[in-house]
Amino acid sequence: MFDHEEIDINCYSFEELFKVPSAPGIYAWYLMPSLSVADLNGSKDYSSFTEAIYSYMKAHHHPELNVGIKSNFMADWSEKIEEKSHLDWKDKIRDIPNKNSIFEEEKNKPVFLELFKSSIPYLSSPLYIGTSDDLNKRISEHRSELNTFHKIRTNNFKAISELEERDVNNFARRVIKRKIHPRNLILWTASINSSSSYNDKIAESIEWILNRCHSPKLGVR
Repeated sequence: MFDHEEIDINCYSFEELFKVPSAPGIYAWYLMPSLSVADLNGSKDYSSFTEAIYSYMKAHHHPELNVGIKSNFMADWSEKIEEKSHLDWKDKIRDIPNKNSIFEEEKNKPVFLELFKSSIPYLSSPLYIGTSDDLNKRISEHRSELNTFHKIRTNNFKAISELEERDVNNFARRVIKRKIHPRNLILWTASINSSSSYNDKIAESIEWILNRCHSPKLGVR
């Protein structure tokens, strides 16, 4: 009989990633909105709020697609195409239903923030879903790469174009390219505590299903 205590579900901030267990399992990265009550104050156009929401929404827009057409005599066309709807989102955010009437009442502002942030991850999309036979080791690799690429973008502006062109096909590169600050990421893990030799295979199978159901915006498989 299966013991439900053999599965651990945990959430970690970026600063807490060292606590991830050294066990097989699956994991998912989510983005928390960088938003505070101060962003809901100020001018009537709520420019800080608009920027914060736009940044959050833009991080979830569809990735580039590689499109190719092949014809006879080995003719071959290929191109990258980008979904463009996010370019209009900033204007659309100003039309969020009831925004002005809600924020006119001070008591509504913390409720808005708490409801928004509490919806993650339960009512939001993951940015990335992965698996490992040693979650602590894999997440440590993610953390190191995120810190490295973030420092490149922050401290060496000449290296930004190099970072964007570098052929490093990994989660960290895609995070930084979308100008997501690592500290705004949260991690959820589901680890297996039993001693079965099939645990890593079980986790890999579930990761395969979840990726194809949810199509995480920063996933590649």
